[in-house]
Amino acid sequence: MYAGILLLWRIQFLDMSKRNSSNRKKSQGIWIIERKPDEDDILPSILEKSWKDVTSMDLYHLYNFDWKTDEICQKFKVNHHQVVNRLRY
Repeated sequence: MYAGILLLWRIQFLDMSKRNSSNRKKSQGIWIIERKPDEDDILPSILEKSWKDVTSMDLYHLYNFDWKTDEICQKFKVNHHQVVNRLRY
């Protein structure tokens, strides 16, 4: 009787471990973070805009593409305060 209970418990335990291992394999190909967007797609569209149309997200992308504040000021012909305020609001 006792051996039969142990055998049933072992079978249930093995079934649970198989389920857990299959769940781990399913999530191996999923990326949890967002990938960096292509510079070739986003950068020309941002640089074509006038300063009025540039959003804080556009400035965020420029900073991600290693642009400096001075470069942004020269490109859009604005001062540093305007760039910082556009980032904030």
